[in-house]
Amino acid sequence: MPHPPAEAGTTGRATPKVSVIVAVYNAMPYLTECLDSLVRQSIGLDNIEVITIDDVSTDESRETLDAYAARHPQIRVVHRKKNSGGPSEPRNQGLDLARGEFVYIVDADDYLGDEALERMVTMAEAQGSDIVLGKMVGTGGRVMSVKAFRHAPVAPLFTSEVYRSLSPMKLYRRKMLEDRGIRFATDLWLGEDQVFVTEAYLAADVISVVGDYTCYYVVRRTVGTSLTQRSKTAHERVAHIQRVMGLVDDRVTDPVGRRTLLGRHFRAVLHKTLVPVIGSYRFNAKVGHKRFTDDFVADTIRYSLELFDRHWDDGFLQAIPPYDRLLVHCLRNDKLDELIYLAWAHPHRDDAELFVEDGHAYRLWPFFRFHRSAEERIPDELYDVTGTLPARAHASRLDYTPENGTLRVRVHGSIGPLECGDTSAELLLRRRADGVTQRIPAHGSGEDGWAAEFTLAEVTAEGGQLPDGIWDFWVGVTSRGVTREARLTTAGALAPEANEHHLDPPSGRYVRVYGTKGGYAALDVGGETVPVTATLVGQRWQNDELLYEVDVASEAVPLADVRLSGLLKGRVTEDDPEFPASVAADDSGHARFTAVLEPARHSADGAGFPADVWEVHVRVAADGLAERPVRLRTAEAPGDGPRVGRTLLVPTSSGTAMGVTPYLTRGGAVALDSAGRYFPPSAGLRITGVSLSPDGATLDVVGQVGVLDRPEGRLQLRVSADEQAEDAALPLPFPAAPEDPVLESTATWPEFSAHVSAADLGLDALPAHATLRLELALPEETVASAAHKWSPS
Repeated sequence: MPHPPAEAGTTGRATPKVSVIVAVYNAMPYLTECLDSLVRQSIGLDNIEVITIDDVSTDESRETLDAYAARHPQIRVVHRKKNSGGPSEPRNQGLDLARGEFVYIVDADDYLGDEALERMVTMAEAQGSDIVLGKMVGTGGRVMSVKAFRHAPVAPLFTSEVYRSLSPMKLYRRKMLEDRGIRFATDLWLGEDQVFVTEAYLAADVISVVGDYTCYYVVRRTVGTSLTQRSKTAHERVAHIQRVMGLVDDRVTDPVGRRTLLGRHFRAVLHKTLVPVIGSYRFNAKVGHKRFTDDFVADTIRYSLELFDRHWDDGFLQAIPPYDRLLVHCLRNDKLDELIYLAWAHPHRDDAELFVEDGHAYRLWPFFRFHRSAEERIPDELYDVTGTLPARAHASRLDYTPENGTLRVRVHGSIGPLECGDTSAELLLRRRADGVTQRIPAHGSGEDGWAAEFTLAEVTAEGGQLPDGIWDFWVGVTSRGVTREARLTTAGALAPEANEHHLDPPSGRYVRVYGTKGGYAALDVGGETVPVTATLVGQRWQNDELLYEVDVASEAVPLADVRLSGLLKGRVTEDDPEFPASVAADDSGHARFTAVLEPARHSADGAGFPADVWEVHVRVAADGLAERPVRLRTAEAPGDGPRVGRTLLVPTSSGTAMGVTPYLTRGGAVALDSAGRYFPPSAGLRITGVSLSPDGATLDVVGQVGVLDRPEGRLQLRVSADEQAEDAALPLPFPAAPEDPVLESTATWPEFSAHVSAADLGLDALPAHATLRLELALPEETVASAAHKWSPS
């Protein structure tokens, strides 16, 4: 329950797009910059509400909030009567009050980029995102993770870097938070934001990242008091980690995903809890004993060990650096003296000498082969750093001869700490999709480099041609018996003509040798990088069939004998059903075709059309080109928002009706919603206006129907008036609709009009107030439009 607020700046406006929640405690002078950045948002103040919760500030924060709310009705101020001692309660109070489709949490001493909310909302609407991370940067010396904010329309939790960011300053779909009951833990004083964000990540279907614009500026305070300034007990340092790791263990069944998420927290236990406490404890008495008591250190070790005993398995060993493996081994094997010494030596770990033996490189860290007995000795493999040695490789020559399909490479490489003249190398071609590797001998010396030459038609060990795919160039370098691999950089060696697509005569496929954005050498066999566009020319319903008219083109290569089909990709189910296409025209540069989707009968397994949000693709194949999906888009972006077609109601095996709605995203991509996630059947029912007739005898109602008529459907207008105990349900005919309704905009939906008299309502006179809804009765349910309030004023 939210606290009874003392409010300023409340407004009765329509539902905002974003609710911004700001917990405030003694945030001056930073608060003014924060509020100014919210007022400046390019999405427009009419699209946001700002809910500020003043946690009994003792500086000028209270007066500042009231002054901003007086100028801007979109800013709402709640003055708490009792300080909470942390940000959780104020933020929860803001979440309880929020009305927006999305919520965004801001710290009162930080500020936003002017386009932050607009860009994040645009991303969320285009991708159906439940969470959107906006690029964060630190100011005044604050350091933020860079990897977490790599731009990505879809960032899978287990394979992207988003889990590096556990701060709550993100855009969340409010429905997800409400459906899952996600709130900040009020029994944690430290790390409650990590628990909140982890719960949200695990609940989200789609996570996106706006990484091409700085959305959020994290300010390093130099004055003032934050909400959470006080010393921490040993248990408080790990309590939130216990909670988060328990969430991951309970809810993540994928073993790789589990290790990915838990690995972050194991590293946090080591480097933010264990090492800082015990590293200076015994061997730097001036610092250690002043900061930490014997009991504090013992408790820290005990709590850390409990976490490892509960969640650790040996599969984590390869996911953490070698020195960390040493720390974990000592912690879990009761080698506390060694653990404390290794923690003290931790800052100097990279200074240890390198020892090479039998093709392995070891760092001579403390206790390497120190203990005499085999039972006490720390295993050598914990000191093995072979896999971390940096190898380098660059090409001084890289060219391709189209006439005979021959590729020539001259490479140079080394293993940094082991540089010497006794080196050898081989060229590796590694397919990006699955890691399949082809090994090609390279001849030469370490000083002058190595040369390799091969033809694509005879490159495999069996003398066969190189399969289709993107192949990255790697070099395996061997020095002093140690072998390391390095990705090959082009270093300006790539001839300009090699970067073009060529038809390889021996194999009959398109081939391209090119440098990636990161400067690495790559080989495209089969034309995967050939630019191909699929442009929507027309789209319409024809009875129960959805017809797509599409133009497929490529400026790089002719599309001779193009072979096409429609393809759906489910965002949640990850199903990818195909549907047929027929080519109507082909001029070798363009292919015009029609694809037909039948939702009532079509699915991947024949069991009925699945409920999902679908991205529409075209599967393209042609002579010399490997088959690949191409996202279907319009020639021009729709503009201000998604364009929505009419909804087809498809019977399901359970007797209910599924709505299938075609739409265009804000970015112009073609999509379908058969899950009702964005466009449920009720969204196709609209009352756009209610007015009193000139003679005062009837209520004149107008609206639109964006649902295709079906025989079992029944449309009615439901009117609730204050003067009557029961609602009146007035039947309506389906409005006349154009044949073959086209996906243009909701403005093209067929309109209806109705006249409601007092007699229709069973009253002597029209009511002073009424609530109207448009309803469609289906076999097993009734869907209704949003309520429309009417009164004479």
